[in-house]
Amino acid sequence: MDKEQHLLIKLAEECTAVSKAVHKAALFGMEDGYPGTNRTNLEDVYMSKLYYSSTLCKIGQCDKALDIIYDNIEELISNRNYSIVDHIFLNFPIMDLDSHLIVGLLATTKYAKDRLKYRSYFVKNSKSALILRNEFNKKTFSHLV
Repeated sequence: MDKEQHLLIKLAEECTAVSKAVHKAALFGMEDGYPGTNRTNLEDVYMSKLYYSSTLCKIGQCDKALDIIYDNIEELISNRNYSIVDHIFLNFPIMDLDSHLIVGLLATTKYAKDRLKYRSYFVKNSKSALILRNEFNKKTFSHLV
């Protein structure tokens, strides 16, 4: 099994865990959505998915990584789990994210920006990171803010 296959298997495992947690949260509410554990487990799962996506992008699989990000962030937003998206915005090391993934995160969260209190923080730090790495495109970025 090569590195890409290993990452895809790990992502599939994480997706299953998230799917179960989101289903329970939809039925019983976020506070009781994952009985016997605390809310940070779900946050950790999504952070892991973002790390896996970042690694996929680094090995040339940015399309797969973006699909994972779009699917997962859209699922969180559609289930009104804004605090988990905010947790990602607040805690993920932006310098570790490929510019494609930054753009993907900004694009997929744009329509919910009024509900995401840390999106503006992520926008500001993303812009700084892209400028530092000489990857900033003002035209593209302005459409995502």
